[in-house]
Amino acid sequence: MEAFNFELGSLWVILNDDTRKILHQLESWGELEYCACVYDLDIESIACPSQTLSDHVIEQAKGRLPKKRFMAFERAWMDLDLIEQERLVSLALLNT
Repeated sequence: MEAFNFELGSLWVILNDDTRKILHQLESWGELEYCACVYDLDIESIACPSQTLSDHVIEQAKGRLPKKRFMAFERAWMDLDLIEQERLVSLALLNT
């Protein structure tokens, strides 16, 4: 668990303004789904922000962390479910 926490400690290094934007989209996703239902809108072509957030974090980590550190981070990140990932990103952004 200690190694797990250390690897996820790299999260603050890889977050940026795009991460904030995706997180805001994620926070509004439920409202969009509700509006789509009310107004009979097709939002199937829009990627779910939670998956986009997960992919974005991996992409940023790959570009910013050394290879061994990235591989360890990726293993730890992928062990989390999407809700846990979202919470960690939110906490990390609050502290940056």
